Amino acid sequence: MGLGILRGTSSTGYRLRSPNVLRLVGGEEEVLEQLGRFENEPPDVQADARVIHLPVEPREKGITSPLTWWQENQLSFPRSSLAVVVGSRALALDRVATTLESLWSRRAQHAQITRIDANGDNVHSEVYRRIREAYTRGKRAKDLHIVLETRPTGRDPSALVQLLDDLVKWQTNLTTEKRGVLIGCIIDAPTWYRLSESGKAGRLKKRQAPKDSKFLEAQFLRRWNRAALLDWFDVVERPPETGTVDRWLEATGGWPSLLNPVQEAFASGADVSTLLAGPSNPEAFLEDAGVLSGPILPFYRAMTEYGDPVDEEMVQLLAEETNGLEPEQVGVILDYLSDLDLVVRDRDGIHLDPVVASLVNRLGTGAAAR
Repeated sequence: MGLGILRGTSSTGYRLRSPNVLRLVGGEEEVLEQLGRFENEPPDVQADARVIHLPVEPREKGITSPLTWWQENQLSFPRSSLAVVVGSRALALDRVATTLESLWSRRAQHAQITRIDANGDNVHSEVYRRIREAYTRGKRAKDLHIVLETRPTGRDPSALVQLLDDLVKWQTNLTTEKRGVLIGCIIDAPTWYRLSESGKAGRLKKRQAPKDSKFLEAQFLRRWNRAALLDWFDVVERPPETGTVDRWLEATGGWPSLLNPVQEAFASGADVSTLLAGPSNPEAFLEDAGVLSGPILPFYRAMTEYGDPVDEEMVQLLAEETNGLEPEQVGVILDYLSDLDLVVRDRDGIHLDPVVASLVNRLGTGAAAR
């Protein structure tokens, strides 16, 4: 109707606005034939921005962003909340900093983009100095975009939490003053586990009112699902054969570190059969996924044997089977596993990723948790 072709009737039906339209669409037989074809076509699948990964240049290689379309939009513009990206190397966390730099340079061509090591000794003063410089330059200044990267260390996470708290306060003030400062903090799996274990991750994940100085929003990297992979095949314009999508997801679990090489090889016309054999070094992959952080490995192994912690008795059993873990820590570990997409929770319970579960069971019982 918005195109001026149809108009509503006095009843609930429609009719052509002008008989001249008939000359354009053809005769009755032709119209009925086209409608018959249309009836048998599958419905268009609406793109879901929360699961689709946009391609990055060069497109012909099939390389995609580790962030979803929705996450890229959330991380693209200055806002009162501080953005934190959480994930593991298996979820392509090591590509997020470069992705953010590329994304910001495209969307804010005059932005000043800088990358800072969040584990540095003087990171607090360095970030503060750069923000103050942007603040004092006023409205004419280029937007300041900062990428803060953490890397695994054995340090107490309190310093990182204090830094994030201060960044949120500065971010809120600068956004209010329209200074255009955008900060993205990338947190690796081992660091996030220590924050979880100390109880500080829950504080960081909690979304509070924008007027509160402690306003932080965490974005969690996720594995590929069927909808995302189908969309990718459309982007590279190479329709998959029957069973290809299921076979790829079964072999890779949707983990970017395993799936991305398959995508790049397929997009370039290479054979992908050897890439679907799974990781050649199971322990290295599990470390990349965050399974070897703290007591996660024995806990995951216990879950593969005994099932989900659905009641107090099961929680106690899992705690006893995991090197004397305290029962109250079971919930902390489950949150961590969900944050890093190692388990999926739904109304039917908790589901282990079959790829990770298989690799955990393949490791010897003497594999040391780091």
